[in-house]
Amino acid sequence: MPHSVSRDPIFIFTDPGIDDALALAMATSESFHLRIIGACAVDGNVPAKVAGANLSRLFRLFGAGAVPVFQSSLNDPTHDYPYSVHGRNGLGNVKLAESKSHVQINGVADFLKTQGRFRILSMGPLTAVSELIAESPEVAKQISECVIMGGGISLGNVTPYTEFNIHSNPDAADGVFRSDVAKVLVPLDITEKVCLYSGDLELLKRSRRQKTKRLAEMLEFYFRFQRKKNGFFGAYMHDPTAVAAMVTPELFRFRKAEVRVDTTRGKTRGRTVATFSQRGDTRIAVSVEAAAVRTVIMDALAS
Repeated sequence: MPHSVSRDPIFIFTDPGIDDALALAMATSESFHLRIIGACAVDGNVPAKVAGANLSRLFRLFGAGAVPVFQSSLNDPTHDYPYSVHGRNGLGNVKLAESKSHVQINGVADFLKTQGRFRILSMGPLTAVSELIAESPEVAKQISECVIMGGGISLGNVTPYTEFNIHSNPDAADGVFRSDVAKVLVPLDITEKVCLYSGDLELLKRSRRQKTKRLAEMLEFYFRFQRKKNGFFGAYMHDPTAVAAMVTPELFRFRKAEVRVDTTRGKTRGRTVATFSQRGDTRIAVSVEAAAVRTVIMDALAS
């Protein structure tokens, strides 16, 4: 199913996170022509306070220091922070220069009321997105589309059934999927098909650009984790693939579905359940031209 590219500006929810950092580098790339009106750091890969500092520093690194940065005060109830994946600071223990930008605690809804139509890019747990939609119906009507990296239709990465972002707060995720907001889901089934490899890492390490070198340092930490856990020296491009789905949807195939999240207390709690139907209000990415998306990612990171 074709999916047209919206020209509405973007508000980002993210929990940086190494792959979040790569995705933010892509989103701020001039070649993509995305207009980012703001971003909110959420609890996920790291606590929200750390995520807020990371987000502000990353925007400074990428030359987007003027983007307003918010920090959610909400915590997700059911996850442990994956420090072994992303390092104690969330960025592979790579230290970035401090940002002078102010990180505002909460205030997202009041800010967005002044922004007109916009899209959401969600790359972390959906706790803050769910609150925004549920408690600010006037803002929810301004959302033209919510692109979500999360869920697994046929697999998980926390349990056999659950993906990290959804697992962190299944009730919040289910609330988002039950809302009237148009949604695009880029699940684990697709993001694990898009990888970077040792040759890609070496290319980034040879760059003369400071921001690219810093990303390569983060990525090497991620590669080492994957080698230790899965025996392959590479990295799944979870969040970068979601950005690619926004910018180059022609490289994906989407199907409409009704999506629900298992909120029971059993072993399948957090499972993402999709019922494919033309009446569904969620477009799920069901296939991807993985090599082409990898090229899109590398072109953005290396440019």
